[in-house]
Amino acid sequence: MKSAMALCVLALVSGGVALAGDSPGPLDGAWEMVRGQQTRADGSVVEITRDDRQALKIIGSGHFVYISEDGPDTFHGAHGGRCEIDGSEYTEHVAHASLGEMRGRSYTFEFRLEGDQWHLRGRFGDLEIEELWRRVR
Repeated sequence: MKSAMALCVLALVSGGVALAGDSPGPLDGAWEMVRGQQTRADGSVVEITRDDRQALKIIGSGHFVYISEDGPDTFHGAHGGRCEIDGSEYTEHVAHASLGEMRGRSYTFEFRLEGDQWHLRGRFGDLEIEELWRRVR
């Protein structure tokens, strides 16, 4: 995962060059997922812990990259693109993705910050998701 993380950082830095001078946003930085919950269309609920999935999201200069693993040797997914905040809404506009069907789509989530904790809630395709992220220091 270290080489994949390096690619994510490179993508973020190269994407941020054109936007240098933008004021940092409240979500700028690196975030690791603490836990998540996915509710499927049939009502079943899947709880996700750090033991299940290790995920990192890096945000800066209006761009984001996301990468995750399901265990030490199992790649889960990666995507990135532009992101924006409008009030309490956070939107990701996916330009690059390991899952082709994500490319060109936008995903909007309600969010709130509590210190170094970032709470997200919204829809990701057919899933209703709630996630808790922690700022990496």
